[in-house]
Amino acid sequence: MMSRQPVQIRKAALNDAELLARLNASVQRLHYEARPDIFKPPELNDEIIAWYAELLKQPENHFFIAEAEGRAVGYVGAKVVRQPATPFTVAMDGVLIDQISVNDDQRGKGYGAALMQAVVDLARTKKINRITLGVWDFNNHAIEFYKRQGWRVYTERMEILVESG
Repeated sequence: MMSRQPVQIRKAALNDAELLARLNASVQRLHYEARPDIFKPPELNDEIIAWYAELLKQPENHFFIAEAEGRAVGYVGAKVVRQPATPFTVAMDGVLIDQISVNDDQRGKGYGAALMQAVVDLARTKKINRITLGVWDFNNHAIEFYKRQGWRVYTERMEILVESG
């Protein structure tokens, strides 16, 4: 790992919607290139900015932005999820990391780890002891990053694609 540059983590504000949309582009590109049958190409437009603005308004959503040398280098989006008990499961509170992205040219400097720590701190503040996330099997860089952070697989999803008619 390269030497870590000083990083500041701040909570995103409503006026950060466009910045989040911009920061998402590299991870969106990775997803699109691997699975264009599911993901759209990265694009900065009013619809995407409005989508982030709407997420930022919802109190269960928490976005954190990493800044280094006066510039945004990544972000993480997490959601507090309160799941009631069912006949099969106990009630569970958790934090779901829905999005994380660090600019390609800024990886390996500790910014991703700092963003993950912001989510851990959020969970502690909310007295929640479970944080989850999903990762696509093609995203080897992210999988290795999560493993280095101490994450472990607890469930898997599978698919089969069938030809229609």
